[in-house]
Amino acid sequence: KQWYQRRVRGESLQLDYETLPHGLLAEGWKMVLCHVRGGGENGRDWYLQGVGSQKKTAILDTLSCIHYCHNTSISAPSTSVLQSVSAGSLVATRAVQHHPGIISKLVLQLPFLDLSTTLSHPHLP
Repeated sequence: KQWYQRRVRGESLQLDYETLPHGLLAEGWKMVLCHVRGGGENGRDWYLQGVGSQKKTAILDTLSCIHYCHNTSISAPSTSVLQSVSAGSLVATRAVQHHPGIISKLVLQLPFLDLSTTLSHPHLP
């Protein structure tokens, strides 16, 4: 079983152990945090390469993370779950649409899926 998560908007990813799904981890789930063009650790330019009209880069990064987990036997498509929050839901949804069998479940929290508005306004992520 696998749990993926991503963050957006140029914020540095801080792993908060208090919010980890401890019950799932105790049941043998593995958790991988795919830091897809979302944080500030690699600089503002790196972040900007995955937003607005460059959103496809973030989608490809998401797919690369999932493929890595499958290719290294961390997980398999039949047991993989992709979770995303807010604007990250757009990236997660598009990744799954491009490769429908790549995961078994998609969990979207407070999904923001308005592609046309996102891509037509450069100030939106």
